[in-house]
Amino acid sequence: SQTMLTERGWSPSPIELGGRQAVVARRSEFRLSWLATKLHVFVVLADVEQPHGGIVDLQPLLANGREYAIRNKRGLPRGLQTGVAVIAVAIGGDWAESERDWAINPPRARFAALP
Repeated sequence: SQTMLTERGWSPSPIELGGRQAVVARRSEFRLSWLATKLHVFVVLADVEQPHGGIVDLQPLLANGREYAIRNKRGLPRGLQTGVAVIAVAIGGDWAESERDWAINPPRARFAALP
C-alpha cells in the first residue's frame, strides 16, 4: 500500500500513533475554487485488531490521526486559508454493522480540521 501511495504522489512514512504502528501519507492541494485555500490531506493506515467477539473502537484512530495532522501540517496556521483533512484507514478483519455505521457517519469537523 505504501508503494501505491507513492506512485500516486503521496509521501508515506511509518509513525507511532496512539501506541500502535501506522503509516501516514500526506500531500497538499491548493485550489482557487476553495477561496484560494490550501488543504493538507493526511491518510493514516493502521492495523486494528478486533477483540474476540467485541467491537473495535475506531474513534481513537481518527482522533489520533487528526491530532497528528494538526501538529505536523506545514505553512500558515489552520484557518488562515489553510486546513487539514484526515482519512483514517483501519485494516482488519470482519467489521460489525455498528463499526460500518460509524465509518459512514464520522464525527464532526473541528476548526479547519476535517475528519
